[in-house]
Amino acid sequence: MHASRLVAVVDEMESLGLVKRESNAEDRRSYSLQITPKGKESLAQIRNISAQHNDDLCAALNPDERAMLVTLLQRIADQQGLIHNVHPGYSRLGQDPNTPAHEPKPEETDTIRSSSSAPATASNQ
Repeated sequence: MHASRLVAVVDEMESLGLVKRESNAEDRRSYSLQITPKGKESLAQIRNISAQHNDDLCAALNPDERAMLVTLLQRIADQQGLIHNVHPGYSRLGQDPNTPAHEPKPEETDTIRSSSSAPATASNQ
């Protein structure tokens, strides 16, 4: 996500009481984003809705068939070089399209940018 868009999303989430920004003691140019109790509640609701949609979509499959579907889709994703837990549309954002895809380093999955020059660390605590 482009930094300018991310700032707007975080601003909206903060105004809804879902996250709060906290100063980063190690780098005053960045903020830590903390999920609030309201944010945790909203996330739980989203997970429930997602699970219900998943159940509705896969209603024609028994548990063994669902497991096989997951296995087959994972094989396709692996063969295509998709990064686990990252939507393909975001996995190469800002990269040269000719650069090979790579698995993200742990620090890449834990850091989001709140502005073009100041990183902010996301936390789920």
